[in-house]
Amino acid sequence: MAVPEQEIPAIEIPDELPPEVEAFLDIDNAAETVSPPPAAQVMPIVPRIARRRRTLAERRARVQAQFNAEMERLVYWREQQFSRIDKEATRCDLILEAHHAWTLEGDPKAKTLQLPYGVTCRVRAQQPEWLRDEDALLGWALESAPQFVEHRPRLKWADMKKAAHPTPAGGAILPETGEVLPTVQIVNRASKYTVEVDLDA
Repeated sequence: MAVPEQEIPAIEIPDELPPEVEAFLDIDNAAETVSPPPAAQVMPIVPRIARRRRTLAERRARVQAQFNAEMERLVYWREQQFSRIDKEATRCDLILEAHHAWTLEGDPKAKTLQLPYGVTCRVRAQQPEWLRDEDALLGWALESAPQFVEHRPRLKWADMKKAAHPTPAGGAILPETGEVLPTVQIVNRASKYTVEVDLDA
């Protein structure tokens, strides 16, 4: 069942932008490197750029909404089909299991049964399942059988990071002892710039 190809209609924007700006916004621009227009040229059209940015966010939301609707429909269709298929497959398996049991009565070694059309039936003895209450058993083991209890030391990284001080070389030390924290490297990162669009505004 193929997903119908449906183009999301474009949202028309009456505001025209300068050709240099449109060229920069053109994602099909074949140029390897495209530089933003000069700030002096962009300043008067910032409101229109903001409007374009909102329009793109709205278009993205519409694409996501249609995708979600299609996925919901396809998931429902898949589950309906799987349910019918699995119910009939289960009934087939019951017949094959009964046939295999009858075969085993005549040949106890016939643990594997090869059938036509690539169907194979197997019967294997399983290990017994040990049921337990993990918390209750752990409490008992702490007192009566500590050799079966794991003691895993964990680094209190948040506390260590708070106590440590960076060094000019990009490492870190504990000021109270002056010891260098092995393997620790502090990498300065550039400021993170984001643009948010409030579609409810």
